Amino acid sequence: MTTTININAYSDALVVLGTAGVVVPIVRRWGINPVLGYLGAGAILGPLGLGSLVQNLPFLYWFTVTDAQNVEGIANPASCSCYS
Repeated sequence: MTTTININAYSDALVVLGTAGVVVPIVRRWGINPVLGYLGAGAILGPLGLGSLVQNLPFLYWFTVTDAQNVEGIANPASCSCYS
């Protein structure tokens, strides 16, 4: 039995997690709320920001989210069971 690995989903999830690890220390040092840092990073690195340039600049694939469906589960707070 062989399984296929969805590299696109893992790449996008790693971008989200890596951004969290970089953005939080930077915005805390600046005295800004981390939520605002996440929003700004999402606007820049999301599929409508730099993610839309992946066709012209392929190296951006590894630094941006190209498909929001791949990270919907970790990006949507309503899907978190921590509010129940």
